[in-house]
Formats: sequence, structure tokens, C-alpha cells
Amino acid sequence: MTRWHSKPCPSPIVWVGEDSVPRCKACGASAHGQLKQLREHPSNAVSPLPPDEKTGQLNLYWPSSVQYTREKTEVLAEEIRDSLQISDTPSRTQQSLVHGRTLERDEFRLICLTAEEKELPVDVVHLSLETHNDGNFPDYEAVSYTWGGEDGDDTLRHPIYIGEHWDILLQTRNCCAMLRYLRPSRGIRMIWVDAVCINQEDMQERGDQIAKMGQIYTGCFQVFLWLGDDIAFKKPGVHPPRLPLHELENLKELQLPAKTEPVNIQSLFERRYFSRVWIIQELILPSRIVIPIGNKIFWVDPSTRTHLERLPSGDGLWRETGVPWFQHATRGSVMQENLSQFIALTWKSQSSDIRDKVYGVMGLFSMKESIQIRPDYGISLQHLLIGFFAHYIISGGIPELLFQAAGASVEAGMPSWMPRWKGDAWGDLFSSNSGEYLIETRTKDFLTEMKRYLQSEPDWQSRERRMEGANRGNNVFDRRPWHKGATVDADNGAMSLYLT
Repeated sequence: MTRWHSKPCPSPIVWVGEDSVPRCKACGASAHGQLKQLREHPSNAVSPLPPDEKTGQLNLYWPSSVQYTREKTEVLAEEIRDSLQISDTPSRTQQSLVHGRTLERDEFRLICLTAEEKELPVDVVHLSLETHNDGNFPDYEAVSYTWGGEDGDDTLRHPIYIGEHWDILLQTRNCCAMLRYLRPSRGIRMIWVDAVCINQEDMQERGDQIAKMGQIYTGCFQVFLWLGDDIAFKKPGVHPPRLPLHELENLKELQLPAKTEPVNIQSLFERRYFSRVWIIQELILPSRIVIPIGNKIFWVDPSTRTHLERLPSGDGLWRETGVPWFQHATRGSVMQENLSQFIALTWKSQSSDIRDKVYGVMGLFSMKESIQIRPDYGISLQHLLIGFFAHYIISGGIPELLFQAAGASVEAGMPSWMPRWKGDAWGDLFSSNSGEYLIETRTKDFLTEMKRYLQSEPDWQSRERRMEGANRGNNVFDRRPWHKGATVDADNGAMSLYLT
């Protein structure tokens, strides 16, 4: 996309009329033509999924934690990527008018919002982007919101203007409403918003930045949770009262912009926002969250869980809501012991891109285990699912999923060891695979019971012989772990591992 200015225009002087269209005094150009063209061909915030690969030509390489093989020769995921000419560290020279060059992995962008300009119409959003290093950045807020808002409209048709040339970037209506709310009355405000700070058209940058979202939400001084302009507004020149979230439950005086029904904790959790998978890590990792509701701002910190559970409606709160994970908000990590338990806690959450249902959960849990699982938006859903379940079974040490193998009824293009995963099957898979039922644990428990039984064997020679056998069996997992050397064929997805 080119700039709307007449070429060249090295020193633009932009002004905005009552029609909210930018014009340049230096070159005499108007953004009207480009705005019309962009609005006539609006795009969707969600990119289409890459097509599935042909059977026998899967070319699997994700994630790098899985050992892939090809033609009976073990190869690393990086080698398969190289054979497909997929570089893990490509040349970072791609340029974008709006975003500039592709970010390095140790960089991220921030939005700089300046105080409201009196001559600008209130609906116009103008901002600048700054690039910062992971080890050197200013205080900032990270925004948690949904692209489509409460009505699910994720069409990119509303312009925001960036930089001194006022380059156009179309965003959703909900994103623009959030940016208008955040615009400070004086000074500047530094914020991170995924749809703006990440070049969504650059798949490499998108994957790199999403892989470090946990770092971004941990490093901010607070998260700004935006529910939508149907439930939040601010009065010009008035500082909103600030209250802890649990006081929302019994608040009698709360002005709302468009709702007549009172808002309480239960109705808050029923909003579409809380059904989205990415917000889980966005609310668990930071130390503080602020939520504008009505004409007030409510805050969440590690004490919020205790206060909510003490409310009259708090008994069974986490069982009755669809957001049981919210009890961990601002606590910095999940308390679940394994990936299975965490997925069971979050499986009802949704995402516009179905791949994010995996990336969002794996990203948060990988921080707990210090394992880097890098999202790859260049792979198909088929590739993602095979890689995810292979990682889960082998690296996660959960062979129980093999009991759920679809076998002969497996979907076309999937290996027979893959479990059924669509619909409710996804939640059923993980709710039945908690750590207490691991094969290894059950086997060791059985051998321990056998040794206890053998203590009563009257024949000492028979007792010693059987005890020796039980001890050998108890050490089998230490001598040859079942997942050691496990591999997946990169072409057809076949899994090879020790089961005895």
C-alpha cells in the first residue's frame, strides 16, 4: 500500500476537517480516495487457514520439541524446515509503511498516544509507534480486549492514523473505541495492543511476537481490560472513581452508556470477552488489572479471588461460571500441575483462529515449564494438531492419549494414533487424563503393593526371587523411559516409541 500523499512529501503538515478526513497542507493531497478504496474492500481481522497437506506429504516440523524422522533417518525439525525453504531466522529487511522493518526477536513495539488535540474531531485516532528492546523500555500498559467486541464484528473498516504522514491502518470498531477511551487528557500514554503493535501481515513477526506475549503481559505495569463502549464511558475532564472489583456486586449507583440491567460479577463473566482463549494469559500474568465499567474503573489484584469468594454469591463461583481460570488472575502463573489439568480448565474458551486455542494454552503453560513453544501461523490445522498431540504424548509424558486413538475411524490425512478432538471430545480428552492416572504412576503403585504382599511369603527363597523381579519392574521406567527416542515420521505422521 502506498501513502495517500502526493509524492514526494518529506515534511507533511496534516490537518483534519469536520468530515474527519486528513489532508496535507504541504502537498495538497487528501486521504479521501484511499479511505474510500479501503472501505469498499474491507478485510477480516482473522486470516484464512493454510490448506491441509496431502497424505504422505505432511512435511511435519512443528513443534521443535518433537523428534521427526524421514525415510528411516532421524532429522531435526530445523532440517525439515530448511528442506522446505522455511527459515527460522529469516532476513529482517521486510518493510511496511505503517510498521517499518520486521521486528527482531528481542524487540517489541509500543503505541504512543498523545493528549487530545482540540482541533481534531473526537472520532479521529492518531498515534505513533515506537520500537523498544526487551531489556530497555518505558513503563507501559498492555490492553486485553477482543477484536470483534461484544457483537463479534471483526471487520477491518475503521481507520486509525499512524506517524507524521498519518498512514492508514484499518481496525475493528471495538479497537477504535478502545483507543479513543485510552487517549489521555494531557501528556502521553504508552500502551501495547496486539492488532496495532504487531504487523499482522508478516507471519514471521506475528509468530515471534505471539511467542513472547507472556513476557509482554508480565512486563507491563498494569493491564487495561476493555469490555466495549456499550458498558464503559468516560466524562470529559472527570477522573473516574476507582474501586476493587468485588464492590461491583452490590454497587447501586453505576451509570452505564447503553444498558438498563444492573451489572454484577456473574453477568460480567457471561460477556463474550471472557470466552476468548487469549485473555487467559493476559489476565493471569500481570500483577494488576483495571476494568472500566460504566463511569468507574474497577481494579483486580491477587487479593481479588479471596474477596470474590467471600461474597454471598461466591459459594461455587468458579464451578458455576465459564471462567474458572479467573481465580488465578494477577497471580503470575497457573496452579495446575500438568498440561492436561490446565487444558481441562480452559477448554471451553474460544478463538477466532482455531489454531489459537492450542497456541494460547501452550504458550502460557510452556512458561510454567520453561519450554519455548513458538507459534507458527504458516502451518495448517492438520499440521498443528499432529504436532500438538505428539508433543503432549511424548514431551508431556502422557501416553494415556493413545487409549483414545481414533484408529480406523481417524479423519482423512491424520495418523491413526490421533485421538478424536472435535467438539466436546476436546474437553473429554483432557478431563480424564489428570496426573493421578498416569500409566507410570499406576504401574509403580502396583509393584509397590506387590512387594508389600511378598513380605508375607513364607518361603524366603521364593520371596527373594519375586522381590528381585518386582524391583526390576519398578526400575524399568528409569532404565528405559518409554518416551526416550520416540519419533514421528515427518511425511505420514506415524509415531514410534517404546511401550514395553
